[in-house]
Amino acid sequence: MKFESWRINRSIVDDGDEVWEWAEFYFRDDEGLLEGKSPVYVVGASDHHCLMEDTLKVVHQLRDGEKWETVCRNFRQSW
Repeated sequence: MKFESWRINRSIVDDGDEVWEWAEFYFRDDEGLLEGKSPVYVVGASDHHCLMEDTLKVVHQLRDGEKWETVCRNFRQSW
Protein backbone atom coordinates (compact mmCIF):
# COMPACT_ATOMS: atom_id res chain seq x y z
CA MET A 1 0.00 0.00 0.00
CA LYS A 2 1.40 3.40 -1.01
CA PHE A 3 0.46 6.70 0.65
CA GLU A 4 -0.47 9.30 -1.99
CA SER A 5 -1.99 12.45 -0.51
CA TRP A 6 -4.11 14.06 2.17
CA ARG A 7 -6.48 17.00 2.66
CA ILE A 8 -8.63 18.72 5.26
CA ASN A 9 -12.35 18.52 4.54
CA ARG A 10 -15.10 20.70 6.02
CA SER A 11 -18.86 20.47 6.45
CA ILE A 12 -21.24 23.18 7.63
CA VAL A 13 -24.09 21.69 9.67
CA ASP A 14 -27.32 22.95 11.22
CA ASP A 15 -27.52 25.97 8.89
CA GLY A 16 -24.09 27.16 9.96
CA ASP A 17 -24.41 26.60 13.71
CA GLU A 18 -21.42 24.25 13.60
CA VAL A 19 -18.55 23.61 11.25
CA TRP A 20 -16.94 20.19 11.27
CA GLU A 21 -13.47 19.40 9.93
CA TRP A 22 -11.57 16.17 9.44
CA ALA A 23 -8.51 14.92 7.58
CA GLU A 24 -8.70 12.48 4.68
CA PHE A 25 -5.74 10.31 3.65
CA TYR A 26 -5.45 8.52 0.31
CA PHE A 27 -3.58 5.30 -0.46
CA ARG A 28 -3.21 3.09 -3.49
CA ASP A 29 -2.86 -0.66 -3.56
CA ASP A 30 -3.22 -3.34 -6.23
CA GLU A 31 -7.00 -2.97 -6.18
CA GLY A 32 -7.17 0.83 -6.45
CA LEU A 33 -7.56 3.93 -4.31
CA LEU A 34 -8.29 3.60 -0.59
CA GLU A 35 -9.19 6.27 1.94
CA GLY A 36 -8.68 6.75 5.67
CA LYS A 37 -10.23 9.49 7.81
CA SER A 38 -9.41 11.17 11.07
CA PRO A 39 -12.04 11.75 13.74
CA VAL A 40 -14.37 14.71 13.10
CA TYR A 41 -13.60 17.91 15.02
CA VAL A 42 -15.94 20.85 15.65
CA VAL A 43 -14.29 24.14 14.68
CA GLY A 44 -13.81 26.21 17.83
CA ALA A 45 -13.99 23.25 20.22
CA SER A 46 -11.23 22.69 22.75
CA ASP A 47 -9.71 19.83 20.74
CA HIS A 48 -9.91 21.43 17.26
CA HIS A 49 -6.21 22.41 17.35
CA CYS A 50 -5.39 18.69 17.55
CA LEU A 51 -6.63 18.16 14.00
CA MET A 52 -3.83 20.05 12.24
CA GLU A 53 -1.13 19.15 14.77
CA ASP A 54 -1.91 15.44 14.65
CA THR A 55 -2.62 15.36 10.90
CA LEU A 56 0.86 16.66 10.10
CA LYS A 57 2.45 14.09 12.43
CA VAL A 58 0.43 11.29 10.81
CA VAL A 59 1.38 12.48 7.30
CA HIS A 60 5.08 12.37 8.20
CA GLN A 61 4.69 8.87 9.65
CA LEU A 62 2.84 7.66 6.54
CA ARG A 63 5.53 9.12 4.27
CA ASP A 64 8.11 7.27 6.36
CA GLY A 65 6.34 3.98 5.60
CA GLU A 66 4.15 3.47 8.67
CA LYS A 67 0.87 1.63 8.08
CA TRP A 68 -2.49 3.41 8.37
CA GLU A 69 -3.69 0.82 10.87
CA THR A 70 -0.86 1.87 13.19
CA VAL A 71 -1.03 5.67 12.89
CA CYS A 72 -4.82 6.15 12.70
CA ARG A 73 -4.97 5.83 16.49
CA ASN A 74 -2.68 8.84 16.97
CA PHE A 75 -5.43 11.48 16.87
CA ARG A 76 -6.16 13.13 20.21
CA GLN A 77 -9.71 14.08 21.14
CA SER A 78 -11.35 15.40 24.27
CA TRP A 79 -14.32 13.35 25.34
